[in-house]
Amino acid sequence: MTFDLPGTLVALDDLKARKVAKSLHLRITGSLGILVKARQQGYITKLLPVLNQVQQTDFRISENIARKILYMVGE
Repeated sequence: MTFDLPGTLVALDDLKARKVAKSLHLRITGSLGILVKARQQGYITKLLPVLNQVQQTDFRISENIARKILYMVGE
């Protein structure tokens, strides 16, 4: 079974949900992907302060991933 929703992007962070979405051939991004896109499109001017705020919650981001993301957006 697949969904025919051209251009649809599903925002999911949960690994099990991502696996199901992938099996349904849906395009997937996560919270960090949304933040990167927001930075790239100028909706936020600096990503580092936002990542710092996110890390104050129960959302887990490895230092390695944080560094890669910041590098991607030129910070």
